[in-house]
Amino acid sequence: LGTITRRAVVNIQESEVNNNITGGRGGGIWVVSTNLSVNRSKINYNRGGGGGGLFNEDSLAIIRRSKIDFNTATALGGGILNLG
Repeated sequence: LGTITRRAVVNIQESEVNNNITGGRGGGIWVVSTNLSVNRSKINYNRGGGGGGLFNEDSLAIIRRSKIDFNTATALGGGILNLG
């Protein structure tokens, strides 16, 4: 799993979150009650049950100048799944 956070402030800058696999939430990134900022980054080729690239739960996600490509989910949200 790439990243799991709860009740935090997370800044991802000029980074890659690639090739992560989980049977649950958020193959690349899973955030809960978090302020997430992704800038000039890539979230690619991740797999999860829901939110293959990003599972965003009750969080504020700001994504700028980034690519979210080629992520898959067995349920919902291949690239991004937002709940709440």
